[in-house]
Amino acid sequence: MTGESSSITAGQMLGVRTIYIMVALGIAMNIGAAQERSRSSMYLEKLRATLFSDRMDVERAPHKCATPLIMSAISQSVELISSEYIAPSGKMVKALQDKSRLSPSGLFRIHYDTTGINTPALLDSFNQPIPNSFEAYVDSVAKFFDYSWSVIIGPMMYEAPPFENGDSAYNIYIEDLPVNFFGYTTPEGTIDSTALYRRYTSSITIDNDFRFTRATGMDGLRITAAHEFFHAVQYGSYGVWVEEIDPDSFRDLYFYELSAVWMEDVLFSEVNDYLEDLPDYFDGFRSTQGYSFSFIEYSLSYQGYERSIWAHFLAKRFGGDIIRRTWEAITEAPFLPSMDGVLRERQTTLADEFVTFSQWNYYTGSRADTVRFYPEGHLYPLYTPNEEITYDPSGTTSLFFRGYPLSAQYCLFRNLSDSTISVIVNVDIESAVSGSASSEPFEISFSNTTPFIPYQNLQSGIKAGFATNSPSDWRVRYLEFSTGSNASISPGPFPNPIRVNETSRVSLPVASTADEAEVFFLSSSLDLVFSATYPVLNDLGGRYIFIPVDDLRGSVHSGIYFIVVHSQDVEYRWKVAVIR
Repeated sequence: MTGESSSITAGQMLGVRTIYIMVALGIAMNIGAAQERSRSSMYLEKLRATLFSDRMDVERAPHKCATPLIMSAISQSVELISSEYIAPSGKMVKALQDKSRLSPSGLFRIHYDTTGINTPALLDSFNQPIPNSFEAYVDSVAKFFDYSWSVIIGPMMYEAPPFENGDSAYNIYIEDLPVNFFGYTTPEGTIDSTALYRRYTSSITIDNDFRFTRATGMDGLRITAAHEFFHAVQYGSYGVWVEEIDPDSFRDLYFYELSAVWMEDVLFSEVNDYLEDLPDYFDGFRSTQGYSFSFIEYSLSYQGYERSIWAHFLAKRFGGDIIRRTWEAITEAPFLPSMDGVLRERQTTLADEFVTFSQWNYYTGSRADTVRFYPEGHLYPLYTPNEEITYDPSGTTSLFFRGYPLSAQYCLFRNLSDSTISVIVNVDIESAVSGSASSEPFEISFSNTTPFIPYQNLQSGIKAGFATNSPSDWRVRYLEFSTGSNASISPGPFPNPIRVNETSRVSLPVASTADEAEVFFLSSSLDLVFSATYPVLNDLGGRYIFIPVDDLRGSVHSGIYFIVVHSQDVEYRWKVAVIR
């Protein structure tokens, strides 16, 4: 059946896709005029305006993938499937298309027109449609979707998405979409459903020429195949959770988008369309007061495209399999607890990795290190500080600011010698999971005298103080603005005290050139209670030993301990408290 071509009758279409949708648009429509435009175009524009016009400026919203619009409509009980013809009754039925044929693999059935506004076309060097190129365009659709399946379901080992009931292939529809829209994936029928979890069959609709998208022609088609097919895998193979406090609202849709954007770069790294969205994270993604949003923020303005670097960060740190492992875990729990559990399998935590991620985001643009950090970080924008203040060396300069749960604030203290960037990270995962929208206040101060709040000594001689109502929910790093290196003087073991149940590792700064060093824990009576050898690693401009807390659990209990680090060229001794 590969390469089969056929005409589809209305009866056959209704037999395969009996789709009727009540859409509460409340708009009287002229059907004759509507037929002069793409039904998808009309449908998406009306849907976008209906769902969001009361909440924000619709034109501010990203338009690349319409899947979030459709999921929002479903979550708000606006019943819809992928139908674009709006009948006088208010129901919509999928537009009938001239032809369909299978991809060479037999896994995709591609539906398309050969006349009219939806007719697919290749583009010439002037970005103009090439007449009668619709079959060649469909060949390309088949090629890129087959390739996406072969990689994602093949060596990447994701579960294959289910087909619609009665179908032996996955349905793709080619239609003329609004300007800037690449495509969308539509849930068609529920195959698993509980009070808080659902899984769907789906279909994909893509643009007919990618003439008016930011990645045009074949580049647009390539990344859309990767992006939308991964959505089909997400919703069909792994499912989506709904909010417990709001059963009509889906959770974690930002993760669905950010990982689909990441998949574009995995499969078609030469396109790099994801770079277009990064300024929205590095220079936007903030409240009107300038506070960076929680990482879980989801809105029509911030759908997740801008956060695809989270997946790039994880893949660089742990390998791309960690993304698949997270999707596997999502079948049992929503994204944040799933991500934390998967990271704990790797002897770290979501809180610790979010702090590291926040530091990595300083090393982009002219500060990029493409070996240690993001491989394409030199193409990323520089992070714009949330707040800037000039340090007065004659006294104390304080800044009062706020941060949301699971967010990072970058505060720049300007100095005549070398300015300091303070990376202030809220790691209150519990509040983020509960959907708390409340920001928490903090104070950060720079002084040449001892401040009245907890402080660190910086290389410049300044004492940097930090205070907040819940210090265990915060992590603070100070970086030299010019070099990006650690601005603290011999910061010592971190954290101190070591709260065994709240952290995953202990960091020991060591200015050693050796590849490894011995670590000894001595009790307050100088009895040896633990010893091991660990590698000395480069991290953020310094050299560190990282000890997994799990290594200490059987030997180190609550109390005061001495840590001794010995390598071939240096020896360190510190005093720490351990709290279990």
